Amino acid sequence: RDEHLREEALAVARAVAQDGRPRPMPALNAYDRRIVHMAVAEVPGVASQSQGEGRERRVVIAPRPDTAHA
Repeated sequence: RDEHLREEALAVARAVAQDGRPRPMPALNAYDRRIVHMAVAEVPGVASQSQGEGRERRVVIAPRPDTAHA
């Protein structure tokens, strides 16, 4: 399960890097959000941020602010 989530996060991060459109991941628990954040950190030009509260907390993957105008 961890590897599947990591691959999904990498695919979303690559898509964001390509077209610059932020994308949310599904609502995830803290452990799964950490996996996503760690995977996204491997992709240049994108960043991740947790948003929401409780069971609806999710990771949003977006272009890095310092590279958005590059």
